[in-house]
Amino acid sequence: FSPNHPNSVDGALAVEKGSKIPSIPEHSAKLLLCYQWTEKVNSNIAVNTSTGVYLRGDEANQDKKTASYTVVNANIEYKPTKNIALNIQAKNIFDEEYERFGLYGEPDEVLEDLENESPRFLSPAAPRSLALGIKYSW
Repeated sequence: FSPNHPNSVDGALAVEKGSKIPSIPEHSAKLLLCYQWTEKVNSNIAVNTSTGVYLRGDEANQDKKTASYTVVNANIEYKPTKNIALNIQAKNIFDEEYERFGLYGEPDEVLEDLENESPRFLSPAAPRSLALGIKYSW
């Protein structure tokens, strides 16, 4: 039952056997590379990639998927003492713009004067970010 899908007839869409479940990528992969530079310094780089997904409400897989994406994250940690660790973490280093989730809805129910009539609501992923951290262990 997908009342907001543009191809629905009286709020119904036929979902056939073998249709992909919305919001779940068909393929995804993660690669994590770690390196210990010295006794006090280590780093890692993570690459996450995923194929696009069908939007929630498109259980019949009739519309286009979100775009595939690849995101690179990195972390460097320095331990000046046994109990203290300082780190710098960068996420989405190349500032990849992509959607992680989407669903169908009625735009005029959210904003009456909205000019965009598209029933596709897409949730953008987080942009590039940088975080500094300190950890104390005892």
